[in-house]
Amino acid sequence: MHEEFGYLIYRNFNLQEGLLKLRSENNLLQDYRSCSETNKPPDITPLQTLAFQCGDNMKAQIDGVRIKNLKIIPDERGWLMEILRCDDEIFEQFGQVYCTTAYPGVVKAWHYHKKQTDNFTCVHGMMKVALYDAREDSPTHKSLMEFFVGEKNPILISVPPGVYHGFKAIGTETAFFVSIPTLPYNYQEPDEFRVPPDTPEIPYDWGLAPGLKHG
Repeated sequence: MHEEFGYLIYRNFNLQEGLLKLRSENNLLQDYRSCSETNKPPDITPLQTLAFQCGDNMKAQIDGVRIKNLKIIPDERGWLMEILRCDDEIFEQFGQVYCTTAYPGVVKAWHYHKKQTDNFTCVHGMMKVALYDAREDSPTHKSLMEFFVGEKNPILISVPPGVYHGFKAIGTETAFFVSIPTLPYNYQEPDEFRVPPDTPEIPYDWGLAPGLKHG
């Protein structure tokens, strides 16, 4: 990929409008080539799911969700990737850093926070990340977003309070998830509110694999 351009593939579901927005891989690659050649983003209609980025700014489809493209810097020794800096526009404050993993096919979902903002990425393997806006006062209430994050698409996702989120390890490798929330975990009063991955409250199908422990 040309180093000045990045792209993010996601499916966006607006439940109020009943729209399933889907974009084919062939058209995605064609649009990327066009963007690279003309230095302009492709012409994208509201029903397409390619959120295209030429530069660092992208408009997310859930209010308050922000995305940062992560740049891999390789050389003969290995590679380096910055994840979050205190001078990033996306940065609010530091709470802690932690790493969690998911074995192939395992789903860890759903939960949300009332106080903290989550900033997370996948540094090994690939994950499918889904978000659901449960905030009744949000202009994007009941909207869903789906991302594919990891080695093939290194991005940082910032999720505000009140937005359910979860992930599924896809592929054949254990996925490593790194999170940098704005508050440390409170063991006495956890700011964490959970529902099971197959809850009827959220109309989303994770494709739960039988025989595996999810949640």
